[in-house]
Amino acid sequence: MAEKILAARNLVVRHATLELIEHWAIALSGLVLLLTGIFELPVAKRYYIITVPGLVKTYKNIYAPDMSHTVLLMATWIHNIFFVLFFLAFLAHMAAIALRPNWPMVRGIFTGKVRLDYARHRHALWLNKMETTKKDWV
Repeated sequence: MAEKILAARNLVVRHATLELIEHWAIALSGLVLLLTGIFELPVAKRYYIITVPGLVKTYKNIYAPDMSHTVLLMATWIHNIFFVLFFLAFLAHMAAIALRPNWPMVRGIFTGKVRLDYARHRHALWLNKMETTKKDWV
């Protein structure tokens, strides 16, 4: 991590650019998974989306009606498990941001930095650990 204290600017670097890109890539890919899951419902047939080639289950519906039941069952379970995990993580993120004391963290979602006074108040243990190693000060 690129954690460092920018005392002159009253900021703490919480996440580096690469970590932010990774986070947003995971978030966007999760939303794509959500949409593709919805497309397995009748809504995709209504809008002719099922004619577009893709997912193992969609492949089964269009190209391979003789696909093994075991493969289809495993694809369904894997899809459902990861959807539930993603959705729970999404809910936890939104619940944390919905709490008024956490609103200063919204800046960190986009910049990777949070206010130093906020970090001292809400993340004292993390900040104390950083302050004990003076090499992180800029």
